[in-house]
Amino acid sequence: YYTCLYQQERIRLAEQNLALLQANLDNGRVKYDNGALLKNDLDRLQLDVSNASLTLTKAQKDYALAQEQLRFTLNAPAGSVWTPSESLTDLLARVPQDLAPIELR
Repeated sequence: YYTCLYQQERIRLAEQNLALLQANLDNGRVKYDNGALLKNDLDRLQLDVSNASLTLTKAQKDYALAQEQLRFTLNAPAGSVWTPSESLTDLLARVPQDLAPIELR
C-alpha cells in the first residue's frame, strides 16, 4: 500500500518537473529564435525534457507494478485495480510530530 502511495507521489513530482522543463524549453526556443541562446543550450533543454518524460514513464510503470504487487498481496482477482485513497503528503501530515523526523516541503 505504501509503495503505491510513494509511486503516486513520484508521478506527481515527475509531472510537475516535466511541465517546468517544457516551459523552460519553450522560453529557450524564443531566446534561440531571437539569437540570445546557442543551439547547444537549446539541445540541452530538449534533452532535459526528454529525460523528464522518460522519468515520468518509468514512474507510471513502477506505479502499475506496485498496484499489481498490492493486488497479489491481497489475493485479489486478476484485473482488479487497487488505488490508494490518500496521498503520501496527507499520510505524513497525520503522523505525530515526535514520531516523524521527516521534513515536509
